[in-house]
Amino acid sequence: MAGFLSDELENYITEHSEKTGSVEQSLRKETLSLGSPS
Repeated sequence: MAGFLSDELENYITEHSEKTGSVEQSLRKETLSLGSPS
């Protein structure tokens, strides 16, 4: 599958994944603080 993607596309996906990962981490922290039993 990797051979199917161009280097440019792979780089874009990698960058996007890193950005998405940090966003997901932030959301996860918010969800944990909201969903934690008081």
